[in-house]
Amino acid sequence: MPGNTLEELFKTKDDLNGRCEAWKQAIAGGGMKFGPEGRDSNLLYEDREWFKQAVTVEKSKEGKDLYTRNPGFETSHWKYFHDAAAFHRFTVLHEVLPEHGMICG
Repeated sequence: MPGNTLEELFKTKDDLNGRCEAWKQAIAGGGMKFGPEGRDSNLLYEDREWFKQAVTVEKSKEGKDLYTRNPGFETSHWKYFHDAAAFHRFTVLHEVLPEHGMICG
């Protein structure tokens, strides 16, 4: 799908894998005006990569998951992403929507 615009990509009607493939094709084909570089040249995505770098999960004797912050947790991509998501949610709910008469939170 080289040459796709963002609007066309957001309108793609397919399952998750199909939508991801459309984005990969657009990026690889130059449709985004940038291309993959370095370790991203194959456009691979591991949905737990950042989590695994930030946190270690072990089982307790009782079989419960125990979470331990890895060194560098405070500056990890995983933490920064969740900080940004929380800030975005707060801003939308308490600043953007109320300016338009919508009280949601």
